[in-house]
Parts: sequence; C-alpha cells; structure tokens
Amino acid sequence: MKYIIMAGGNYKDQFETPKPLLEIDGEKLIERTIRLLRKNNITDIAISTNIDVYNYLGVEILQQEHEYIHDNPETNLKSNGCWLNAYYLMDEPCCYLHGDVYWSEEAINKIVNAKVENTMFICIPDRQDGRSGYNIKGREPLGYKVQNNKMFNDAVNEMKKMIDEGKFKKDPISWHLYRKLNNIKMVFDGFGNDIFHTKGDYITIEDYTTDIDMPRDIPKIEKYLKLMRGELDMVKVEVIEGFTLGDYQKLQNIVRKGVDIPGGLFVGDVFECDEDMAKYLTGGNKLNKVVVKVLEVIPKEDISPKDTKAESEKIIPLDEENLKTIAEQVNKAVKKTTKKKTSKK
Repeated sequence: MKYIIMAGGNYKDQFETPKPLLEIDGEKLIERTIRLLRKNNITDIAISTNIDVYNYLGVEILQQEHEYIHDNPETNLKSNGCWLNAYYLMDEPCCYLHGDVYWSEEAINKIVNAKVENTMFICIPDRQDGRSGYNIKGREPLGYKVQNNKMFNDAVNEMKKMIDEGKFKKDPISWHLYRKLNNIKMVFDGFGNDIFHTKGDYITIEDYTTDIDMPRDIPKIEKYLKLMRGELDMVKVEVIEGFTLGDYQKLQNIVRKGVDIPGGLFVGDVFECDEDMAKYLTGGNKLNKVVVKVLEVIPKEDISPKDTKAESEKIIPLDEENLKTIAEQVNKAVKKTTKKKTSKK
C-alpha cells in the first residue's frame, strides 16, 4: 500500500512556512511522519503537494495542479481550488495522511496495521473547538486509508461536481467526503463533523497525536512531550467535585475510586498533572471553580544527558513555592464549602 502525505496549499496567513515543515521538538512534522512510516517497514511513501519545497526528502513527489490557497473562499469554492484536490487520486490502495499532524509512534503503528475493507476514516477526538464535555460531538480528521479506490475516487469527483454546481457555501473538507462515502445527508453550510450519527468505518487515535491549527499549538505539544519524558514537576491531586476533561490524555497515574470512564473524573479519584493543569483545576478556569485539592508536589526526575535530545537543552524549573500556596488556597476553599453545606443541613 502506498502512503501519501498530503502537503498541498499555502498557510502563510498563519505561519511563515508551510505547516508540514513546522518543527516540533527539533524535528519537522513531515520528516517525523516519514521516519515513523519507515520504522514500520513502509517504503512506498509519496508527498502530494502543489508547492516545490519537499524534493529534498528523497521520496516520490505527486505534483498537484490546482489553485488551492488556505482560507481563500472565493477560490476554494471552485473545483480546481478546493481542498479536496489534496487527495491525489490513485488506482492502487493507498493511505492519505494529513501533513500538518504530529503523529505518535503508536498512532502510525495502529494505522499501518489496521485492516480496511473499502475506506477507513482516520481521526482523533475533537478537543480544539471549545465544546464542553468530552467527545460530545465531532472528530478531527487526519486522513483516509483506502482499499476501494473506485469508491473513493468517485466520491471525490462527485464532490467536485457539486462544488461547481454551487451547492456548498463553505470549502468542503474531509467530513463532507466522509458523508459522501457513507451515504449520509450532506451539510452544505457547515462542517457536519458529527461522527456519532454516522455509520462509516473509522479508526480513532486516542493519544497525544494532534494536528496543528495555530502557532500556539506548537509550544503546547512540546510541553506535553516534556511531561511525558518526566522533565516537568508533577502535582498529585484528588478530585473533590466530578467533572469531564478534554485534555484527559495529559493526566498520569490515575487511581480510580469507582467507575472508570475516559474523560470523566469523579470524587475521590487521584491523579498527577502538570502545574498549569493544577492551576486550572484549582480555580484558574473561566468559572473560577475548584474541582481538585492538591495532595503533593512531585519534583521532576533527574534526567541524564542520554535521556534528552541534547545536553545543552535547558529545562526551566517550576515554582514549587507557588504550588504550596495553591494547595493552601484549595484547602481553605474546601473548608469553606464544607461549612456552607453543614449550615444548610
């Protein structure tokens, strides 16, 4: 099967470089994707693009001929300028991977080993659009794995025909293609990204894999990688009021008191998180709501040079004194809450 990294379009309205060439943790996104594919014994790798910057990578270039420019509605609502052109249509089984994604090793391994009958939608839980709760609605598209090329190619071409007929009010994206492939009622004036009302074949990546939407996403990912490597202080907390958390995957060493529901935390549950998450959960959120109490601060482990990307890399220490202050404030807040409840009774 051919693996095609989709790297077309121009995103210079948000970034100074094409998104697949953005660097995270010392490695460009597209270079990381190629490296992880090769690590999984994938040798048939290609890049689908309409710009000339990827020749240095030593893989096949599938040169697109279209006019797509990111966030240009006048051009994108024509078949030759729509985002769907990023799917370089093939006559052989292939896997399309979005080029602006920071993939985990586990995600690429899962995709490579996934069995697909016709078409498989690759996605992650949508945590970036501000919805409350966890996975209530939507998925973030990361690509397709295609076995039935005729089915896939016909759907793309039919979508382009619909674009030229003026049916879409917004540039159609992966979600519209998903609906077309699975005979779901089309949404012409929005994204239509509600996977729970559809029945198509899909694979969900449930880890730190994420696409890059804005420049601010990069430091968030790099911080999470430091957290995973044990390069950040951790805070051990206990839940005092149940809640759901979109960034659930960032929690470590969760000890459940009762039910185990991904994304849901319940009274008595204990877990470890970083300083920013601790601040957020102890009142630093929009509602100023305290939902956990701090039990202890766990200093980061000593990281030897062999465990870091470079001996010269600086690790900024966190303010332990500040966390002690947070713990005191939280405990005071808990006492006040307890007194109020007692007085009502």
